[in-house]
Amino acid sequence: SREELGCTTEAFVFVYLGRLDVVAKGLDYLVKAFAAVAAQQDAFLVLVGPDLRGGRGFLEALAGRLNCAKRVRFLGPQFGEEKWRALKLADAFISPSRWESFGIAQVEAMGFGVPTLVSTKLNISAQLAEARAALVAALSTESVAAGMRRLMNEAALRRSLSESSRRWAAENCSIET
Repeated sequence: SREELGCTTEAFVFVYLGRLDVVAKGLDYLVKAFAAVAAQQDAFLVLVGPDLRGGRGFLEALAGRLNCAKRVRFLGPQFGEEKWRALKLADAFISPSRWESFGIAQVEAMGFGVPTLVSTKLNISAQLAEARAALVAALSTESVAAGMRRLMNEAALRRSLSESSRRWAAENCSIET
């Protein structure tokens, strides 16, 4: 729960789900963008997934240097019901990958109705943008931070993304498809 994680009930919670692979997943951009956002607004970043090549230590140190460490939580890998509980914490899902052929975690979040922000480096980003199923940002700290701010400040956008993303996932990512 948010309480167990030390997140205030009023705070906006961003969740990332996947390997803590800084290089491939663009998590350095995510933490830098989050630091800029959290300096101005009440927010938390929850990183869910296994450490890869020291990614967690790198991200912890980066968050410390950027003065946002008290607002970043690491849950480690979560499976089954625990993974779904982690997604239920999210006000928004964020994935600024440097490259991603097809993002399973992104589609899971979208299918769950979590408003989602992805980078243009996700191969399906153009399709998601066209369907208005996800917010798409260029892979830069400034663009990711701007997308995060939009998600925090535009309730209508979050509602629209939630509805469109569920529909897109059902129509394009079903077992039959």
